Amino acid sequence: YDMLYLPDVMVTTIETISGSIWQRSYQNMRRWSGNMFRNGARVLALGWRRVGGFTWLCVLDQRISIWTSLISPGFLLIALMERNWLGASIVACWFIVTRPLYLLMVFWGRPSYLKLLHLPILLIAQWSTSIIKIWTQMNLAQQKWTNRHGNKGRSADGSGWKSRLKTSSSRFLLFSQTFCFVVFLLWQYGTLSVNQDVAGWWWTSQIKAQPAPTQIIEAIDRGVYPSDRQDDSAPLQALINSLPPTGTIQINLPLGEIDLFHPLEIHRSNTFLKGKGPRGTVLQAHTPALVREAILRISPSQNPNTGDKIHNIQLSGFTIELAESAPSKEFTSIILENVVEAALKNLDLTAGGEQTLILSESEDVTVDYVAMDSSSIKLEIADEKRDNSG
Repeated sequence: YDMLYLPDVMVTTIETISGSIWQRSYQNMRRWSGNMFRNGARVLALGWRRVGGFTWLCVLDQRISIWTSLISPGFLLIALMERNWLGASIVACWFIVTRPLYLLMVFWGRPSYLKLLHLPILLIAQWSTSIIKIWTQMNLAQQKWTNRHGNKGRSADGSGWKSRLKTSSSRFLLFSQTFCFVVFLLWQYGTLSVNQDVAGWWWTSQIKAQPAPTQIIEAIDRGVYPSDRQDDSAPLQALINSLPPTGTIQINLPLGEIDLFHPLEIHRSNTFLKGKGPRGTVLQAHTPALVREAILRISPSQNPNTGDKIHNIQLSGFTIELAESAPSKEFTSIILENVVEAALKNLDLTAGGEQTLILSESEDVTVDYVAMDSSSIKLEIADEKRDNSG
């Protein structure tokens, strides 16, 4: 059909209006928005070459603007919830400056006068219209009109499970898109850091998914007394050696400095070594590490050529550093040799030597939130099938 635009025509509608103005406005907006989305989908399907680039982009903007118009009120709501009065004031000033400019353009050349009341009416109308359009876009099959031929309505076709399936899919699309929009607002506002928060959530979920240890032993109850300048390696090694061969056991290290005059070795599976957090529990070595020896060494046995493997090792929540009294500053913090399924989390190895962490013939090792000095990091992964230079 051909359409002619007549800019100087005055249209007067003759219609009987009754009932609640709010209910009628809501139903009319749903009906108009539904027609807009249905016809807009046809326009977008025709493509910009047949419709025209400007018209096609305007129709596409109708789909996008229903979300972008809610960004500013979303920021305002987040700022108020966080009691960020400065941020809320900035957003409010944005409304006060930009919306009157828009109203001036709307009222330009009209016989009516611009009033102060038009500003809150405009804001409420824009935000409520966007919310109604978002709901209508996901529920195009539901429609109701009351201004002609009595009260009539239309809903999703079908009955029983077909109707419930259509309604459920609409609800899913509505909630999923709304959830993504809220996450986007929190990310842009700075409340949510996608990379760090998702990584932290994944770490927490992994910890919760892991089986709880069958036994928890407090190292301080076995003679490991922190910050006493006495050798704690002997009682701690004796505790590790006395563990039964089966079962998952967690050793809780006390808060403070644990003085080690000899390296520690763990030769059993299902062993957790947990401190009170980096800089809270400090393993302080008073002797330099020897060749292929570290402050903490985890392996199946003294002989690494047996081919045995140990499983499920967790090290978390402590710092490893060399004491000032040590004769040399060259040392290795941790060696994992022939280990399968290990987790190193929340550790501070920034005072490491040339080889901070060595993984030898180990696999499925997770390293999360481990601080290492960039000038001394050397991650060595030894493999008999490859040369030692790798």
